[in-house]
Amino acid sequence: MHPVRFESKDQSKFGGSLSADIGEGGIKLNVGEFLPLYTELNMQIYLDPQKVIECMGKVVWVKKVGHSERYEAGLEFTSSDQISDFKRQIHEFVESNT
Repeated sequence: MHPVRFESKDQSKFGGSLSADIGEGGIKLNVGEFLPLYTELNMQIYLDPQKVIECMGKVVWVKKVGHSERYEAGLEFTSSDQISDFKRQIHEFVESNT
C-alpha cells in the first residue's frame, strides 16, 4: 500500500488514500467517500519517500466495502506529463515489488 493524494479537476473531491493495487494502466484506491464514475482526479502517488509520481486518472468502477463506510475505486490512468516515463516508472516499481 502506498499513500496517494488526489483532487478532482473541479476541486469538489479531494483527500488522501492508500493504494490497494497499482499497475501500468491504473490504480485501486481505498477511499472514505464515494467517487462518482468518470470523475477525473489529479493524483500524487508516493511510491517511496524519494519517488512521487504525478498523474491523472478517471474513476472507472466503485464498490462499497462491506460492513464499512468506505469504498474501493478503480482508476484508469489517463495522462501524465511524460506518459512513457510514467509507465516505465510504474513498470519498474511493479516488477521490483512482485
